[in-house]
Amino acid sequence: MNDSGDAAPKRIETFIFDFDREVYGSGVTVFFDHFARSERKFGSKEELFAQIASDCEDAKRFHRENTEKA
Repeated sequence: MNDSGDAAPKRIETFIFDFDREVYGSGVTVFFDHFARSERKFGSKEELFAQIASDCEDAKRFHRENTEKA
């Protein structure tokens, strides 16, 4: 158990677009500002790869549209 009483620590995997540095083991802060989609299983790796590509385009569009307003 950890300090908050949970059985295991919470972990998240994230992808940083256009970032090419080695940062494994470093601390980062992640802000959630848009829900992309619910978790789901895929019938093949090709379906998964297609969904990842679609998710990336959706995320880039979201950030492009919302940073232009700032």
